[in-house]
Amino acid sequence: MTKSILRYFIIVLIVTLLSSCFISATLISNTLLATTQQEMLYSIKLIDYAIDYDSPLDEQIEELNPLAYKGNTRISIIDEEGNVIADTYSETVSENHYNREEVQEALSTGEGYATRKSDTTDEKMLYVAYYHNHYIIRLSMPYNGIIDEIPSLLPAFSISTIMI
Repeated sequence: MTKSILRYFIIVLIVTLLSSCFISATLISNTLLATTQQEMLYSIKLIDYAIDYDSPLDEQIEELNPLAYKGNTRISIIDEEGNVIADTYSETVSENHYNREEVQEALSTGEGYATRKSDTTDEKMLYVAYYHNHYIIRLSMPYNGIIDEIPSLLPAFSISTIMI
């Protein structure tokens, strides 16, 4: 009788612990995504403020890219038809970006967000776009959600598990 109660208690404890970890990870991931998107939008607005649209755009975004957000960021300037005017990753991006989710959202609301695998870099990327002065400024960076944050969260989860 005692063994079956102990076994039942351990199963309930494990299910509760796993559920708690899943819910916590989901909430943390959503919060990190929203915070990152907002910080990237602020960076884009600063980039927009610093750009002189009457001068060569390639040179300007190359100078601004290290200051944009993080080390692996990419800045693109896209016209209203979806043509890439300037890009820090490649000098020639021939693919039209008009149908991209973040570009469409930016054209309709002023701001756009998307997460997907990049055709150019072949990495999962977070895209934030801002429409202003007849151009879309798009900032992108590699983004894997909470997976990127696991090393910093692992000690807290480990201590919680040991305490439970």
